[in-house]
Amino acid sequence: MAAPGQQRRLPLEAWVYATAIVLAALLLVVPLVMGTDLPKANEFTRYNGDRLSLAKQEEPDYLIVLLGDSKLKYATDIEVFDSDERLAVVRIVQNRATFGDFEQLARPILAADPDLIVLQESLLTHKRLSTIDFRELQQLVLWGLFAPESDFHPGRIDQTALQTSRPCTNDFGNESLERRLTRQASESRHGIDHDEARSAAAFLRAAEVRGLDTVVLRLPNHPRFDAHVAAGEKGIAPFTARTPATTVWAPSAAIDIRAEDFCDFVHLNPGGRAKVSSWLQAEIRSRLHDADTG
Repeated sequence: MAAPGQQRRLPLEAWVYATAIVLAALLLVVPLVMGTDLPKANEFTRYNGDRLSLAKQEEPDYLIVLLGDSKLKYATDIEVFDSDERLAVVRIVQNRATFGDFEQLARPILAADPDLIVLQESLLTHKRLSTIDFRELQQLVLWGLFAPESDFHPGRIDQTALQTSRPCTNDFGNESLERRLTRQASESRHGIDHDEARSAAAFLRAAEVRGLDTVVLRLPNHPRFDAHVAAGEKGIAPFTARTPATTVWAPSAAIDIRAEDFCDFVHLNPGGRAKVSSWLQAEIRSRLHDADTG
């Protein structure tokens, strides 16, 4: 028992146990941060690889692959594209994505031999998040401890729901402009000297070697958000992706997109989605026509 005024010291065994727990947590957390070999990443790859195979088996006149994050999901209505029987459009999205989330799909995408690949520009500018919320950490610890080799995956993502179109009606939700700008600054890394951009550039070069057509899609943000970005707030600088792609599509330069077309600072509402979907369908048709007649 410690004398009055003296601090009690933990026994050596307690320090050993504590160190082991910290090291075990780090071993679990690092794969999550890197986004590799985790259940949700593997499920994402398998599910969308199967979608590509099925689309190819249907032998459409044209196969189109769209890659992006939640901005692309809310900006496009797949039913608009499905109305054209000649087109098979496979839109693959992942929330808060970088191109790294699509690396495992690169080979299946190329093997599907699509007529056009549309790659959302922000996939090339975002870095992987360095923070993890408590729920994600809890789910990963449970998976790592109890079932890394089984079909039991806590918090499994419904891949069908993830890929299904639905309208954004948040009306700015609970996220302030200040918070969104802070997130943008923490998630973006401008330039091409990071893994996601290098892997994306390699993917686009491989597509070019195979003779596959690729374009980069620059989706719009709310005018208030873009005004702050243009002003360089929080160190954010306007970015233009530098890739081997020959074309950048920017709907905001071609159609009238206004503040009322957004449900928050970066996602389009149903009205904005209708505008962008119609415009994108026309661009795709024009691109395919030019390829056929050129």
